[in-house]
Amino acid sequence: MERFLAGGRVPDDPLYLSNRTIGQRIRIALVIAVPCLLLALGVAAWIRSRHKLTNEEIAAQMLAGVDTRNLHVAANRDLEVLEATIQSNHVVSGRVRNNTARAIDGAIVYFDLTDRAGTRLAAVAAHVPRIDPNETASFNAPCDETAVYAFVREVRLPK
Repeated sequence: MERFLAGGRVPDDPLYLSNRTIGQRIRIALVIAVPCLLLALGVAAWIRSRHKLTNEEIAAQMLAGVDTRNLHVAANRDLEVLEATIQSNHVVSGRVRNNTARAIDGAIVYFDLTDRAGTRLAAVAAHVPRIDPNETASFNAPCDETAVYAFVREVRLPK
């Protein structure tokens, strides 16, 4: 390798490295630059070849073997949570709406509580005693003092 870089046999001159010709200097630069350039081009081509997956492609990978065309997830739309906030006095409060033509007695709304980083802290249940048809009602439930966000996990209606 030393012979190749030196352009032949290594001279006896102690200053042979600083006395190289322009051709020898260009050869050394090319030996170093060409592999780096090839590596950079390869990485650029690999990055370009990757494309962002669509939602359908992600679902197909995650649900391999499941017929998603006929998949139906049942959801209860009778009681809708309109808002839910965590108050400064460590209470989850908000409003729900009855979307039916009948009164609902004793609904329960379950919340997952998280801190600012999204770490799950606890779960709380808010009881809603009675909601008249097509009306809204308020709810309150005590919560963890470090909770910042409340996410609706489940809404249960009486049987």
